[in-house]
Amino acid sequence: MKRKHTLSVLLAVLVLTTFACSLPGMGGSADSLPDGLTENYAPAPGSTPLQPYAYSQDQQTVQQLYGSPTRFTIVFSESIRQETWTYDTAGYTVVFRNGVKVSEQTVKPEYREGMFATTYTPAIFSQGMGINEIVLATGRQDFVLTSMEGMVEEGRLMHLEGLSVGLKDGQVLFVETIPALTETPLYPQDFPD
Repeated sequence: MKRKHTLSVLLAVLVLTTFACSLPGMGGSADSLPDGLTENYAPAPGSTPLQPYAYSQDQQTVQQLYGSPTRFTIVFSESIRQETWTYDTAGYTVVFRNGVKVSEQTVKPEYREGMFATTYTPAIFSQGMGINEIVLATGRQDFVLTSMEGMVEEGRLMHLEGLSVGLKDGQVLFVETIPALTETPLYPQDFPD
């Protein structure tokens, strides 16, 4: 009887250990995830989202005039955060370097069928984010990872719904929104005549 109990306990521990190691976020780090599709990813216990990026006065002024961008890119380097915000419905694009407006362009806005606006905002992305923080910030648990061998050492691409993220050494290098069919559709009435 004692031997049966011991075997039952050992079997239960083995099953639980195997199950825990097969769950994303358990039994390994996010950096050890294989290339390909990851579904229902759960960040490691104790993971917390990073504080949102605080917009500069220049960025706040643009947001007050135009709202959230319909699409954007962010490139991170050691000491620079460069953002390009595009407002398709206003024909306006602005570039910020560390929050300071460095250029802007206005063109006649034109509606094209199948245009969408991102549901993400630039503030949710911060330097130093890894896979856990990206999942927590975006709320997206399904993504595809691809190694960038031969292009960026220790580089990977992370594709989420409506978003592409470049990672180097497990930390965000760039973010590019790719408004998808499930995001906010744009209509002709969103564009001025």
